[in-house]
Amino acid sequence: MIMERFDVDAVRAFEMLAKISQDSNTPVATVATRVVERGPDRRP
Repeated sequence: MIMERFDVDAVRAFEMLAKISQDSNTPVATVATRVVERGPDRRP
């Protein structure tokens, strides 16, 4: 979803997830789950 939403490759999408994870002190898996739960029309 992040790759499509932001037009980035897989490496950049993971970097984005990792940055959000670090900034919020939240596991990457939890951040990814929240992105999916919010659906395709919402930003992370």
